[in-house]
Formats: sequence, C-alpha cells, structure tokens
Amino acid sequence: MLDTNDCFVLELNKQVIIWVGRKAKDSEKKNALAIGKGFVKANNKPKGTRVMRIVEKAEDAYFKSFFNGFYPIASNDFGAAKGMADT
Repeated sequence: MLDTNDCFVLELNKQVIIWVGRKAKDSEKKNALAIGKGFVKANNKPKGTRVMRIVEKAEDAYFKSFFNGFYPIASNDFGAAKGMADT
C-alpha cells in the first residue's frame, strides 16, 4: 500500500493525484504539484488534465475508492452481534 516515507502518483484518465506521505522528504512535499505537472507532460496526458495533491490522513472517499482494503474492516458491535435479537 502507500508508504508514509514517500510520495505516490495516482494516474487517472483526466486527473493525476499526488499522495504525499507524512514522513516524505521536505523537497518532495514542496514540489508535489510540480512533480504532478511534470508527470502529465512526460506522459502526454490530455490537455486540461487536473493535478491535485492529497496528504496522508486527509484522503477523501473518492481517493480511497481506488485502493482495495484502504478502509478498515467495520466491526459489527450492535444488534445480533451483541446478543440482541429482533422481538
């Protein structure tokens, strides 16, 4: 999965997301958007490709949806799991 010591690129059709780990190098943190724009150019992405930066622990549901197992397994601590049955 994603490593807190690094930055990663999520390439989508018309969007590039740079994920920045909390312990990434300061130079990577500062240059994340420039790196993303360079990626767009180097990979001939379509004109108007959006580049955005997301930092660790501030990911939204859209970003998380691209990764299996990103969400922790929900525990069922209510209802039948607690011995309470429908009456």
